[in-house]
This record gives sequence, structure tokens and C-alpha cells, in this order.
Amino acid sequence: MLKAGFIGLGVISDEHVLGYLDSSDAELVAVCRRDEAAARAWLRKWNLPRVRYYADVDDMLQRESLDIVEILTLITCTALML
Repeated sequence: MLKAGFIGLGVISDEHVLGYLDSSDAELVAVCRRDEAAARAWLRKWNLPRVRYYADVDDMLQRESLDIVEILTLITCTALML
């Protein structure tokens, strides 16, 4: 099974998570967002108690063996990360 992580949990993440909810090929295992309360609320909204939360993208990428990383931040934030 492929392991996925989300960087950012903007509005578009609500669309992207749908592809993982019932997938037999991939699962969401980690999310990264600076605002912990907002990230935990998003995880509760989608009933994802086993998905690990990270505040720091480098920490997530070092600790997780991800096959897929989706960057779901605002376009201006994405440009700053590159």
C-alpha cells in the first residue's frame, strides 16, 4: 500500500482526501500544517485518528516513509517553499 502525506490542509485538501478514504492502494498517513488546532480539527472532520500530525514539513519528511506527498497550500505559500 502506498503511503501519502499532505503538506497544508487548505480547502483543496477536502477534495484530495476523498481519494484516500476508501482506497485499497493508498492511505493518508501524515499531515503537516503549522496551526495544530486547525490540523487536528481537519483530522476529526474526516475521522482520521491514525493519521500523524506534524507542524514542520522537514520533520514529517524525515520521520515518514512516504510514497506520495501532496502540496496543498496556497500557491503563494508553495512558491515560497521551492
